[in-house]
Amino acid sequence: MPLMAQLLDELQHSGADQSTLSQSWEGNTQRDQLRAQVLKHWNDTALRSKSGRPVDAILCPVAPTLAPPHGTVRWIGYTSYWNLLDLPAVVFPSKKPFDASAWESGSKSNSLRDKPLNPIDEFVRAQWDPKAFDGAPISLQLVGRRWQEEKLLAALQHVEDAMARFD
Repeated sequence: MPLMAQLLDELQHSGADQSTLSQSWEGNTQRDQLRAQVLKHWNDTALRSKSGRPVDAILCPVAPTLAPPHGTVRWIGYTSYWNLLDLPAVVFPSKKPFDASAWESGSKSNSLRDKPLNPIDEFVRAQWDPKAFDGAPISLQLVGRRWQEEKLLAALQHVEDAMARFD
């Protein structure tokens, strides 16, 4: 099931009430306040950088797992956060595929916690099979500043060039 259809289906069956106009307005106000806080934090990175400039982009994971089987996504927080902030992001493979044999040889250090944190964590854990994910791409995302898509793509080229040096 495509992600949008899945999200709409979950929303319809969630039991959540529809927002009133004033609730929607309040939600938008809170979103805008969050955007302003994040922008201030981003701009304040200039105070901590040697160049005196804010960071150009944020390199981060796409998800806490490898790509799940189609129709089984249960949490999109690693990407939806940037959508909420209206920041451009590009997802790309790290060119370093998952190696099940390396996972299993380090299984003591890679063991999962005893108890799932919540129902989503339990669902994701039930899907985990290192052999099924062998060779799957490990993807990353690069996030840029609002209205700076061209700079984000240029930064992506620098990241990919740097990663190519480690092949």
